[in-house]
Amino acid sequence: MVVHLAKGVTKNLVINIMIFRKELLYFSGVSGLVYSLFQLGFKWVDLPILPIAMLGTALSILLGFRNGSAYDRWWEARKIWGGIINMSRTLAVQIETYSDDQNLIKNTYYRHFAYIHALRLNLRGQMSEVENHYPNISTREWNGIENSANIPTQILRNQSLAFKQATKDGIINSDFKLF
Repeated sequence: MVVHLAKGVTKNLVINIMIFRKELLYFSGVSGLVYSLFQLGFKWVDLPILPIAMLGTALSILLGFRNGSAYDRWWEARKIWGGIINMSRTLAVQIETYSDDQNLIKNTYYRHFAYIHALRLNLRGQMSEVENHYPNISTREWNGIENSANIPTQILRNQSLAFKQATKDGIINSDFKLF
């Protein structure tokens, strides 16, 4: 086991050296030059250790906090996106349970796919690139939402209106309660 780990470490070391060879050569050369100058009597290359240590400590604390907050934001977004996925599954099960109308089920799925796609683009700030990337939404419905300030919200609103109309028409069982 130890021999196997040692082989893996050696292999990774060789790979890293191959990738960063230019940087290694540059910093080795600069370090060697500074060392040689100091040994030859050029004392001006000597730096006191205290300012460097203080700057290094301050920098490590700053980077630690920034890294921690970035990870916290990523984790929170992952939890929210996971919740959206779970609620999407619940919606699919509920609509298939409370309705036998295949057209309603299909339109619900497609509208929900469009919502997820629009939400993804909106969160990435790419909504300006959107034209009709939602082929499963009717042209009439798309024309009603394409100029809105928040397309994902409008798609959800249309989904709610479709559920309301389907309940009125008796297509959805009246016991249907979303979530």
